[in-house]
Parts: sequence; structure tokens; C-alpha cells
Amino acid sequence: MDALLIALADPARWRLVSLLAERPRSVGVLAQLAEARQPQTTKHLQTLERAGVVTSERIGQRRIYALRPGPLRDLAAALSRLADTADQVGGPRATFDRYGLRLDAERLAAEEPGWADGSFRFLRPLAGSPELVWRHLTEASLLARWWTPDDLRVSELVFEARPGGRIVQEYRDAEDADGSDLVAGRAEGIVDDVRPGERLAYRLSPLLPDGGLSFTAHVDLGLRATDTGTDLEVHYRITDSTVDSADFVAGIEIGFGQSLDKLAATLAADSHDTDDTDSTVDSADFVAGIEIGFGQSLDKLAATLAADSHDTDDTDSTVDSADFVAGIEIGFGQSLDKLAATLAADSHDTDDTDSTVDSADFVAGIEIGFGQSLDKLAATLAADSHDTDDTDSTVDSADFVAGIEIGFGQSLDKLAATLAADSHDTDDTDDTDDTHDTDDTDDTDDTHDADGTADDADTDTRSTK
Repeated sequence: MDALLIALADPARWRLVSLLAERPRSVGVLAQLAEARQPQTTKHLQTLERAGVVTSERIGQRRIYALRPGPLRDLAAALSRLADTADQVGGPRATFDRYGLRLDAERLAAEEPGWADGSFRFLRPLAGSPELVWRHLTEASLLARWWTPDDLRVSELVFEARPGGRIVQEYRDAEDADGSDLVAGRAEGIVDDVRPGERLAYRLSPLLPDGGLSFTAHVDLGLRATDTGTDLEVHYRITDSTVDSADFVAGIEIGFGQSLDKLAATLAADSHDTDDTDSTVDSADFVAGIEIGFGQSLDKLAATLAADSHDTDDTDSTVDSADFVAGIEIGFGQSLDKLAATLAADSHDTDDTDSTVDSADFVAGIEIGFGQSLDKLAATLAADSHDTDDTDSTVDSADFVAGIEIGFGQSLDKLAATLAADSHDTDDTDDTDDTHDTDDTDDTDDTHDADGTADDADTDTRSTK
């Protein structure tokens, strides 16, 4: 694929591919149509042939090149798959476009301090008790699993779950493994209220590139136990918004909403611990392996018992003999197959004089090899048979003879087409072949309707200014 992309990237080679898509052409004709020198055209064609996109055949004194559609279709399919991946509904690209639209709107609205002051509300039904949800809201190791938008990771986190406690949150791109890329965002704040299992309130301010505060977010999280787990309601209120805060404000609904979705997914995964005794949140990796690991152990037990069952009719077999017993049927069967093959090879000596057992390789090739020789004789005689009614044809004339039926047939087809075109003049006075009227009116409809409205449980209740 790389060689094909490199070959097609050159405009001159792309021009040659376009010409060959119409029909096979010779090097000389391609050079004329591409308005290029023939040596350069030859080099470009050789590159395309190495990439597998064209093929060539020498006919008489000319080399004819033709396009191979297969590689182009493979490339088109690969590009189509890339486009489908980027265009998946609700995927990262869709989120990026949605953020872009909000960003444009917020930047237009950011005219004076306080422009974005207002509030957002979020509601998420979560699996797990209020106590378990509380741990995910206040313990740094559990917060780090969900407290970023998609495609980001927590790179630094401090959360002191007490009134007056300090909060520091820094995040980077999820694929920035070594931290060499720029920090995606950083925020600092303070905890206001702590009621375990019921309410958590804090203030958090994203930092601008110069270290100044973008705005202050007053985040109030309320927990309520339900029959299926816990309802988490979040009131996210903005104050002290600056003109430069548009980029942060535009991402609140999308980014914080994604964080809460990750929290819901994390708790749903942990809910497998419901019926386990003394299981912890950190035991998820071990629990996930129980079914696979214990299942493999049972499989090994079954295999061991099956191996022991071979001892029923065997004398003096041991448990450790399983490896040898398992090979008896296959190994002894192969030995018998070799015996049959040897005897079959010897059977060729029935009517042959002085053949030996070692002659099997030669005997095996007699029918194929001598048959191919006879096929070549038939082909040679068939080629010479063209001389029956022709005068002075030679063996070297095969390339020309091969084209007689096709080429002369095409010439006759062109003659028929020419006469058919001329027949239009039979009943017309003084008209010519060029008097055809065409109506190429192209009606297009560019009135595409789009409805990008997304219904969401998260709402933006900021007042319009």
C-alpha cells in the first residue's frame, strides 16, 4: 500500500494513470498526451508497474501499458474505511465538531467580564451504593479513573476531602505517555462542604496559559440512594468569567458530561462485586480473571482424567505416559502411510525393465513431464498451422497473427459505425453529422436540510445576555 501511495502521489504519474484508465496505450502515445519526454514517461511507468498499479506487454516494436483496477479498488476501500471510522455516529470526530460549534458561539458572546456567568445541571443514575459513589468522588486513586473528558488522562491530582481541603487537577492527552506534549489543562480549587454519602461541594478554577483564573466553578454534588444504586445530581455554577475563558466554557457541558459518563461506566464495571465476599474496588482485575482462570483449571483436570482413562485396557501404563499415548494413533498411522507409499512406488516396476526402488522420483514425473512436452509440440504445430493459407508467414510472426482477428475485426466495426453515422443524411437536405441538438440542462438541488439538535440529560441554564 505504501508503494502505491508513493507512486500515485506524483502528479505526472497520476496523469499517466488517468490516461491508462481510458484504455491501454503505448509509451510514445502516453508521452505525447502527457506532454512529457519519453524517457521520463518510461521511468514513471516503471515505478507504477513496480507498485502493481499497471502492467505492460511488448507487442511488435511497441510496449503497451494497461491499468490494473484491483490495487486502486483496494486503496479506495482502505480510504473508505478510514472515512467511516472518522465519521462514526457519536464518535470523537462528532464530539470535536460539536465542540467547535459551541466554541464559535462562546467566542462571539465573550465581550465583557461575567459574560458566561450562569449554571449547568447534570443528572446520572449510577450503579453502586452512595458509599461506593462517595469513594469515587473523593479518593484520588478512584477520581483519576474518571475525572477527565474522553481522550485525556489525569497527570496530577490532589483532592483533600475536608472543608478547606486543597484541590489540584492537571490533565494531558491520553496518548502522551512520556509527558512531552503540552499540558491540556490545569485547575486549582478548595473544598467547601463534605457530608459523606450525601453532599460534596467545592470551588475549582481552570487556569489560563498566563496563570490567571479563567472563571470559578461552584460544583455541588448531591447523592440519593435508589433501588438500583445512586442518583447523582450536579449543579455546576460559573462566576467571575473572563473574556479569555471562552475555550473553557465551551467545553463544560461536553467535557464534564463525558467525565460523568466515565464514572457511570466505572461503577457499572465494579458492580460485579455485588455477590462477592470481602471484594474491594481494587480487586476488579482479579475478579475479571476468575471465570477464565478457574475454567482453564477445570479444563486441565478434565484432560488429566481423560489421559488416565487410557489405562483401562493397557498393561503397566502410568499417568506420566499421557504424552506417548496421545501420539500412538497419529505416529503409528503415519508409519503405515509411509509403508503404503513405498509399496505403491514399487508397483511401477510391474511393466518396466530395470526400474529400481530409488527411481520413484523420476517415475512420478514421467506422466507430467512427457505430457508437457507433447503439449508444447501441439502448441508449436498449432502456431505453424497459420501458414496453411498464408504466404511467407514465419514462426516469429505470432505477435502479429494473434492480433489479426481482433484488430481487423475492430477496423470492420469502425467501418460499420462510420456508414451507420452517414446513413442519417438519407432524408435530410444539406445537414451534416454535426447538426445534433443537445439539451444538457443540469438541475441540481443543494438545499440540504440538517438538524444537529442533540437531546441530552445535561442542560445549560445560563441566562442569555
